[in-house]
Amino acid sequence: MLRPRSYTREDVLELHTHGGGVCAQRVLRACIEAGARPARPGEFTLRAFLNGRLDLSQAENVLQLINARTATAADSALAGLQGGLGQLVSDLRQDVLEILAELEARLDFDDDLPPMDVPALIQDITELHKDIESALRTSKAGSLLRHGLQVAIVGRPNVGKSSLLNSWTGTNRAIVTEIAGTTRDVLEAGLTVSGVPLTLLDTAGIRTSSDTVEKLGVERSTAAAAAADMVLMVIDAAAGWTDADGEIFESLWGKEGPGGRGCLVKGPALLVANKSDLAGKLHVE
Repeated sequence: MLRPRSYTREDVLELHTHGGGVCAQRVLRACIEAGARPARPGEFTLRAFLNGRLDLSQAENVLQLINARTATAADSALAGLQGGLGQLVSDLRQDVLEILAELEARLDFDDDLPPMDVPALIQDITELHKDIESALRTSKAGSLLRHGLQVAIVGRPNVGKSSLLNSWTGTNRAIVTEIAGTTRDVLEAGLTVSGVPLTLLDTAGIRTSSDTVEKLGVERSTAAAAAADMVLMVIDAAAGWTDADGEIFESLWGKEGPGGRGCLVKGPALLVANKSDLAGKLHVE
């Protein structure tokens, strides 16, 4: 393909071989022996950026497309490759420059210009602010699709945390027994919800223990809850809210609750009443 109609806007030669890795490897080795070299990671996209084929946001979306973990994330990256974000930033910049030019002209030549339409200027700035906020929300949504969410499942031993993980993922990833304290370490399992990749963290039951291994598991549970994007605190619906649940809540969210001093959990949290089939007509208050 002759420039500038190639991906990099440079002259490009493509070699097509028969199927199978052996044939392709032999052709690649022959090319390298003739003086070619393997491309560095991202080199073709870098050349496309340097030669003006892609802007910076489009180049970033190439990597996001390669690393996409869900179809929704891939679609988002493809939309970014169409130049939407780059064009939006260019338009916003132009609007800012026009407002700035108006204000600077007023500072130097106010006597020679007609009276400033202050309400119109305020309206323009307000609309610009809304457009910037909308762009930032889009960025957060894109980050969510790329990186997903870590969801920590915490609670006292034997409230059904591992059963929830197995149920949500449709697997037997976690060992489930009636013996309290079966889970001693943080167990990970992945699934996708509405195009968003989730990593579920099944943690060890939090309680005071003299067992060295269980103590380490409890410490890791606390660390996982503090680092997670979202925390699910599971309680036994049949037993209701117990003193042990209150101690766990205080250890993670502090005496003042979410957002207060001593709160380790930074993300949103959800209280889950598990084993509702065993609760009968009891209600958790």
